[in-house]
Amino acid sequence: MSNYIVETKDLIKSFKNFKAVNGIDLKVKEGTIYGFLGPNGAGKNIKGKREEILRDIGALVETFSYYEHLTSYENLEITRVVLKLNKTEIDRVLALVGLSEVRNKKVKEFSLGMKQRLGIAQALMGNPKLIMKLVAMIM
Repeated sequence: MSNYIVETKDLIKSFKNFKAVNGIDLKVKEGTIYGFLGPNGAGKNIKGKREEILRDIGALVETFSYYEHLTSYENLEITRVVLKLNKTEIDRVLALVGLSEVRNKKVKEFSLGMKQRLGIAQALMGNPKLIMKLVAMIM
């Protein structure tokens, strides 16, 4: 049994006449850091068993997409409901990133660093097996 969290063999992704990914063999061991970069539209999406797969993946996106009029707790509550997690999970991740004291503060009042920590908290919800940092590239 392998300790790989991601494993592909001869992975191909095509869009009409354009091959975005061509014959990728990839093995990423659990607990390692690995970068997979590519331009927007290069096929870094997830298909099939989407909900099951997303429970094991935390994502940290480049551009924050929070509801600014909600608190950090309320924003994480949305993620908690989608992932079907226990309510205590929100308190756990807020403590991990040092935002427990501002759990009832509206995100629009957060500094950039606080928003980044909220993004990390969201990515850690449910103790995912894989955390991805998603960055858009212009090529």
